[in-house]
Amino acid sequence: MRAARVGLIAWLLAGRALAQETPAEPRELTVEALVAYARDQAARTRAARAELPVAEAEVAAAAVYPNPTLSYSLYGRVQGQSDAINGTQHQVTLEQPLLLGHDALRRDAARGAAEARRAEVDAAVFDIVIEARRRFVSLLAAQARLGLLRATRAELDAIADIVRGRASAGAQSAYDVARVELEAAQLDARAASADADVRERAAALSAWLGISGWTPVARGEFPSAAPAPSVARLWPEVLARSASLRAARRRAAAAGLDVRRAERERVPVPTLGLGAYVTTDGGSSSLYGSVSLPLPTWDTGSAQLRRAQAARAQAEANLDAAEREQRARLEGAVRVFEARRAALDTHAEGAMRGLPGLREMAEASYRSGASRVFDLLDAFRTRLAVQEQRVELVEQLEGARVEVDAATGAATP
Repeated sequence: MRAARVGLIAWLLAGRALAQETPAEPRELTVEALVAYARDQAARTRAARAELPVAEAEVAAAAVYPNPTLSYSLYGRVQGQSDAINGTQHQVTLEQPLLLGHDALRRDAARGAAEARRAEVDAAVFDIVIEARRRFVSLLAAQARLGLLRATRAELDAIADIVRGRASAGAQSAYDVARVELEAAQLDARAASADADVRERAAALSAWLGISGWTPVARGEFPSAAPAPSVARLWPEVLARSASLRAARRRAAAAGLDVRRAERERVPVPTLGLGAYVTTDGGSSSLYGSVSLPLPTWDTGSAQLRRAQAARAQAEANLDAAEREQRARLEGAVRVFEARRAALDTHAEGAMRGLPGLREMAEASYRSGASRVFDLLDAFRTRLAVQEQRVELVEQLEGARVEVDAATGAATP
């Protein structure tokens, strides 16, 4: 009984742990829900945005004024004449560095770096959303292939009934029945492989979003393939909307602010001192003030300035490269989209147009004895191949559409 109780408790605990790991997200997923989740709640998104408080902390650190320094000195006679040091002497000094505009430029540079980091995080989140859309398209296409194979399997059952009927009537041999059954077995194997593909792509999507124990089902139809706008019309939108270009601009601007900071850092920071001097012999006390200034003899700040200037030049070069690459990416994405759309149109006007009556003609010819089972199965395979090709072309077109959105900075379709 004790072993049974232990086993029951373990089973209950395991069930509770499994329930805790089961995600609250719905199993069916639309592209709109996908984009919203990837942008706001995905594990990668949360990790990327966790960097923002670090950048804000750097701004707060740059705004801190340097602390004053308090020092105390004691002088007492160890040996020698008593008049060498009159009793015990005490000295207290308070020193405060005086920033001559250094703090303001440090804060500006830190704010510029924080804004650049924020823009880079936005660009990273955009890339997360685009990759999620790619995986969604892949899953949706895999589901379409699986649905096509299952629907085709039902058609093959109807063909098998025709073949069995003619065989039982003595019009055809048992070989025709065996040949159709073998075709059905092969189709079942393809459907099983397609089902595995669906599971694999669903797992890839859930892994990208960071949701364990979740098997999403993509829902939605591929949109109609409207022509893409021209590059000349899209390019101003890219310049205004692209997260990666905005990040490159912010980084270049931050590098410029850092150059100004480095230029100001070359100006030495004076230190103002105020102190008290007390002598016990005679009870005398004095106040004094001091001003100290570092001499830029060895470290003139030129190395730090050259480093900041080099970083600015690098950021400006990166911005120019990003704009050129984004333009080329946009041009390529539009060209590929138009080519994919043309391929789908060609397929629809050619192969798909002759598809509807193919099955009926093949079945009628077989029933009349004008053709053999090979001809009937050939027509069946041809219809399946044409439909599979359409699924592939639609997937390629939708993938090209995602790349156009990626190039233009559009997160949603």
